[in-house]
Amino acid sequence: MRFENLDRADALLLGRVTYEMMEVGWRPPMRTGARPDWMEPFARTIGAKRKYVVSSTLDRVDWNAELVRGDLGKQFSSSSGSRVRDCSRVA
Repeated sequence: MRFENLDRADALLLGRVTYEMMEVGWRPPMRTGARPDWMEPFARTIGAKRKYVVSSTLDRVDWNAELVRGDLGKQFSSSSGSRVRDCSRVA
């Protein structure tokens, strides 16, 4: 995923494995100096984004995330009242 696409997206659509890996790698607080300075803008951006996590095995999520189950088309369609206009899938 390009940083420009991430910055433009209203939310991120993640699977369980990707969510867990991203949370470990990017969720604050990291100790000072744990990552290079050039990574900080990405870390702040991804931390602030709303995340939708698709999983049938997780019981709960946090880190600005919502657990999603069932029919994704129904949950993210304009007729469902979803406020998400641009949701980027992170593979």
